Amino acid sequence: MRIQEFCVNILLMIASIVMVLFIIPEWTPEPQGYGLAASTLPNAMCVVIGTLACFQLVSGVRRGLVRNGDQPVSFDVVIHLAKYFGVMLLVFPAWKWLGFVPGGMAVLALLYVVTGIRNRAAIALICALLPVVCHVLLWYGLHIPTP
Repeated sequence: MRIQEFCVNILLMIASIVMVLFIIPEWTPEPQGYGLAASTLPNAMCVVIGTLACFQLVSGVRRGLVRNGDQPVSFDVVIHLAKYFGVMLLVFPAWKWLGFVPGGMAVLALLYVVTGIRNRAAIALICALLPVVCHVLLWYGLHIPTP
């Protein structure tokens, strides 16, 4: 496992723990008394991400750490990673202040800008459809209230 992958897995595990313990309980609405609580799906996803990062970390450490090719971890890689984490930390505030669908659209559009994708048709289509489809599946399919 490259040192860079090791650092990313550590960050994913820490971020998952912070999300489950602090951010999700703070930014999700109270249970409505029917269906599942709104925090069920985000908690499950954070547990899955943290668990997979832990498994990858253990597997990589067992095989041994290697340098990142000819280069050490550069400052650009750290900044690139911080941009993604920064945008993802905006998800819950965007949902709370804008609502689930508009907040999801805004965060997805920002992620596209951060990744450097400039295809406006793809951005518009995915940013418009993905939050709406998730909202319909959560609300009408699972009876989970969205923020």
